[in-house]
Order: sequence, then structure tokens, then C-alpha cells
Amino acid sequence: MSERDKSQTIYESEHQGHTELDYQGEGSRSSAATIADRPRFRLNHKIMAVASLVIIVAMSAAFFVRDSVLYARTDDAHIDGHITPVSARINGQVQQVNVIEGQLVHAGDVLAVMD
Repeated sequence: MSERDKSQTIYESEHQGHTELDYQGEGSRSSAATIADRPRFRLNHKIMAVASLVIIVAMSAAFFVRDSVLYARTDDAHIDGHITPVSARINGQVQQVNVIEGQLVHAGDVLAVMD
């Protein structure tokens, strides 16, 4: 260890009246620098905790708002509706269906072939 790696810190207050030698090699930090960083370190933790809490509350609120908009709820689950019977004008069996459900058709297209 060379002479330039050593630094001496002298404190003037009575309860810190001793002399410390801090060795600062590559990658090491002095104890004075670590003590000075502690309040900032605690402040960063507090900010991160509050930010995490805000994010969790915002995500929960977004979930409940989305859920209430997309899904309808009912207590009695009764449905009002009318049943309309549908029947063909002619009698017979269907032999072939020429369309697929959801397909676009035009007037005059053959939809089904009956015997």
C-alpha cells in the first residue's frame, strides 16, 4: 500500500475527538462517505416504497373499473325476452348449405339446396 492511498481524518468535536485513518484503495469507500450516504439511502427507500404503493393502488383501481365496465352483474339473474318460432315456407330436407356463418351474401345467392 502506498502513501497516497492513506488519508487522515481529524474530528474537532469532543465525542469524535479521536483520529481515524481511512484506507482508500480501488473500489473501497471511506467510512465518512458511507455515513453521509445513509440519510439519502433511507430517503430513496421511502420514495421507492411510496411509489410502489401508488402503482399497486392504481393497478387495483384500474382492474376494478375495467371489471365493472365490461361485466354486468345481477342479483336475480332473470332475463326478459320473447321466443319467436321460425319455420320454412316449404317442406323438405336440406341437402347442402352453400354459405359459412358470418359470410357476406348478396340478393339472389343460393344459400341452401333442398330436395
